Amino acid sequence: MTPAKPSVTLTLGLSIFACLFSNLPPLLQGATAAGGYYGGCPLPAGDASDTLALSPKLNRHLQQEFPLGSPANLLKRELAREGFIAGGACSDDASIQTASYEQQHYVFYETQADIFWKTDRNNRIVWTEGFVFFDGM
Repeated sequence: MTPAKPSVTLTLGLSIFACLFSNLPPLLQGATAAGGYYGGCPLPAGDASDTLALSPKLNRHLQQEFPLGSPANLLKRELAREGFIAGGACSDDASIQTASYEQQHYVFYETQADIFWKTDRNNRIVWTEGFVFFDGM
């Protein structure tokens, strides 16, 4: 049996720790992190990143609870209720909004999550993207 790469093992371990020992909001419970570009704003010119660091479980939850065409205000309200802080719009595209969540677990571990969503002229959701980042010793 080949041992897992340290970064994969660390990510999995921190994900399990977050699920078992923290009081994360419902939207983030069981969410895992992924590798790739972290962010939903348009990539800078010339950036060749083609893989987004989307959290699979978080994105499934977002798509189920806030499907395409849903009023964006419902998403904003739920994010605020769960402790996310509104971050405003992307500088290159004002139709893309963001909200962030951070939680310190003891002294050595932190969970960060960012939700991005694009809206149409009627303030309806065009797409959502969720990212999770676990940082610890």
